[in-house]
Amino acid sequence: MFGVATRRGSMRRVLRLSMFLMAVPLLGIVGLSGWLAFIRPELLPILSAYAVKTVCSNVFIAKRDADAVIRTDVQIEEQRFAKRMKIDIDTANQRVEAAAYGLFARRYAQYAEGRGCTLIAKDEILAGDILDRPPPPPLPPPTAQDALWPTGETTQLSDSRRLRAALNDPVLQGPGMRAIVVVHDGRIVGETYGEGFTASTPLLGWSMTKTVNAALVGMAIKDGKLSLNQKGLFPQWAGDARAEISVADLMAMASG
Repeated sequence: MFGVATRRGSMRRVLRLSMFLMAVPLLGIVGLSGWLAFIRPELLPILSAYAVKTVCSNVFIAKRDADAVIRTDVQIEEQRFAKRMKIDIDTANQRVEAAAYGLFARRYAQYAEGRGCTLIAKDEILAGDILDRPPPPPLPPPTAQDALWPTGETTQLSDSRRLRAALNDPVLQGPGMRAIVVVHDGRIVGETYGEGFTASTPLLGWSMTKTVNAALVGMAIKDGKLSLNQKGLFPQWAGDARAEISVADLMAMASG
């Protein structure tokens, strides 16, 4: 009887210990979920999307080192979240996945040849929708590769000592300098690049891209090739709500 009672007592202790060990991570997840819901939860999907797009573009387009990109580029004001972002890079499929703590606000970015990196949903991955789209037509090659920039890629740098000194001044460069290019009278007269960057390294344009696009669209409108109220912009948009998106909607980033 004593032996039976001892075995039953041991089993109860093992059972209680097992329940305790299962409860600890569960309570941790519940507590973490509650904390994330209380501390600006709207930041999580934004941070995840920012992380996957940034890493995808820099790794698969700019061909930069993945660890360096995660260490230096996934930097935002809310560092408490950035440091807890788990980022996985699928080199074989050219895809990036990120989630806070590896669990929350999961987002994906996919690289496609000729299209760059695009934020995608889980069902698009399963359907292979992004990769099945035909690539856009290639850009025409430069008419004279050896001509001076911007017609070609050749530069004729200034021999000004003051300019060279300014370009190589760490104080003027600022932390994390990647590229400085000085253009005068339509020609590149000075340039310098940070470690790991060259004249051929693609860089994210961020809001500079909006300015360039606005100028190009404005020129097209002036030439009568576009109008702000123009709709039905692409054949692929016919037959659904996207047909009602206007040029003005796109320029105001209000296309939905």
